[in-house]
Amino acid sequence: MLSSRPKLHDIEVRQVVAEKLFPLLVRWLNSNGDATDYAEPDNKEELEKQIHGLLHGNSLSDDGYRLARWMEKDGWDPDTELVDILDHVPGYAREALRQASIKWWTAQNHPQYKDGVRVKVLDACRNDAKGHIGIICGSHADGKYTVNIPEMGHVQPGKSGMTGIILEHELLEVVI
Repeated sequence: MLSSRPKLHDIEVRQVVAEKLFPLLVRWLNSNGDATDYAEPDNKEELEKQIHGLLHGNSLSDDGYRLARWMEKDGWDPDTELVDILDHVPGYAREALRQASIKWWTAQNHPQYKDGVRVKVLDACRNDAKGHIGIICGSHADGKYTVNIPEMGHVQPGKSGMTGIILEHELLEVVI
């Protein structure tokens, strides 16, 4: 069983992003006159190392322009097409994190909370605020819930305003 919820900076998340970027960067390099055979193990390893350096040295939420600037410092000659490719990094990272979170959550074997269950938020920033599980949308396959906390100004569903905040199961405790 994994010890803690996956995070955006985890190596497993970055690995998935790197695997998605690799063929796109090979295609970009080839279209820009690079004749390197990236199927050859040494060449593939070098490009993978550069991709991992990019992902390790930057936030996975950076836009394509910032990532391309970093690559430029590493000897690349970025253009708008490369920026467009790199603009997908945050989306790839969010999806990889979501999939890792689902896998982690499934392994935890915690009970699912139902709509309306009263909970206390175990978070110092929210001073043990009490609320209830809001409208359940989707499967909560990653163990996150919308929690309606009236003292934070949340309104009841159907009213105009913010109806809750999305919180992880491990920050919630059922209140009887």
